[in-house]
Amino acid sequence: WAGDGYSPSKLEVSEDDFTYVNDRTSYGLILRFDQPVSPASRTLVLRNDNWPAGGQAILSGPAIVSTDTNTQI
Repeated sequence: WAGDGYSPSKLEVSEDDFTYVNDRTSYGLILRFDQPVSPASRTLVLRNDNWPAGGQAILSGPAIVSTDTNTQI
């Protein structure tokens, strides 16, 4: 993170115990970690190359719904 005091802007724990982190300074980057938040578990789930069609995803924080392959952000 940028170390500017604004990021991460939101943390959310899903029903299946993954931690989702919104990195506000990167405009739409959402990371996912396992329970111990190990660096090896870091997964980029929303990046600037997979935003929804039509624009930039500037988020105020993720909402995580459902679990496993049905997880929605």
